[in-house]
Amino acid sequence: MLAACSSDDNVPATDKRADTGGQNDSGAIAFDARMGSGYAPSTRTPSPLSTLDALKEAGVGFGVFACYTGTHKYYDVNVSPDFMYNDHVTFGSSNWEYTPVKYWPNGEGEVSGNTGQIKHYVSFFAYAPWSDNDGSTPNTNPAGYCITSFSNQGDQGDTWLTYRLIPQENLDKQVDLLCARPLLDQSKQAVNERLHFVFDHALACVGDTVSISVDEDFIALLTARVDRVAVTAMKVVVTKITIDYTLTEKGRLLLWKGAENADANWQVIFSGTPTTRRTVTYEDINKCVWKNGSVTPEEEEQTQWINKGIYYIPAEFDGYPQTAQVSITYKIESYQPASRKWVTEETVDGTATITLNKYPNAYKSGKHLNLGIKLNDTSVVLDGIEVVVDTEKYTDQW
Repeated sequence: MLAACSSDDNVPATDKRADTGGQNDSGAIAFDARMGSGYAPSTRTPSPLSTLDALKEAGVGFGVFACYTGTHKYYDVNVSPDFMYNDHVTFGSSNWEYTPVKYWPNGEGEVSGNTGQIKHYVSFFAYAPWSDNDGSTPNTNPAGYCITSFSNQGDQGDTWLTYRLIPQENLDKQVDLLCARPLLDQSKQAVNERLHFVFDHALACVGDTVSISVDEDFIALLTARVDRVAVTAMKVVVTKITIDYTLTEKGRLLLWKGAENADANWQVIFSGTPTTRRTVTYEDINKCVWKNGSVTPEEEEQTQWINKGIYYIPAEFDGYPQTAQVSITYKIESYQPASRKWVTEETVDGTATITLNKYPNAYKSGKHLNLGIKLNDTSVVLDGIEVVVDTEKYTDQW
């Protein structure tokens, strides 16, 4: 089938791509890219893919697979990525570029009613960031470590890639995998427009925002302790938060999502260790989350801790649920005017385990789940849903 394309896959010396209108007239296949409407980098943990501009940085770009199906459409025949295979597309001075350049195939086929030209079909798939698939250097080459393999060039069926989570010691190198909406059954036109890939998140993210609140019953109990003589104020101070995640370690992503805005098509891959643990700790916080029934504006800002979230594959094995165990340590302090000091009356530890699959949005690609911890019942709120851990109330023994 490759014989149907141009005899020279290199860019000819006379080739000139027109920049006007995103078109070119050379017969070469050219690409453009943008983020989908659901792409929200401002709500996700920092990563190499915060913006489209980050994809344009030197050496990043995206990978492209293409299946040539001749006069048949994609679903009419057995397909394989024989036309383009993980071609690395990077941003040059003004356009997305790759080498060697591919040209629209010519030959006998269906005649287009609009142009009168012979139509041969090519279907395109893309992901980002591009991976060289070396699989060994998570610190210096996180994309190559996370995106570990692809379907073989001659394999028939939908093109896929495998993705694994970054190691604990390199959590700051997390790779926010993107998957483009497929461009099926494309063919050469009279004037070749650029093929526009629209990228969406393929992973989900949890815990990028961790917020603390105090239960109304707890506030009432603490307020009742203020007698304006021995104690004139009360406050709750958080000292430590630890989130211990158990997550699916590896998954296979089909580079075909179906309809626009559909969820990424994940398949879990069983291995000797189907799940892995990732732990995030906020240490030595010592931040007031409640004082005398309210906090000052400055203290209110301190009730959220941002940008330590974890990317995870939105799929799991039966019997290997993905969970987040949240542990918190806080202290209850009273202000005693006689000594003019805040005195710690009690140090409290609370723990809750959340199973992600109990929440309707947890396994939708591109979703971001916030964690909220509510003190008193030591209950945890995930994406607006509360999980009660310990219903034992504080008593008048204080």
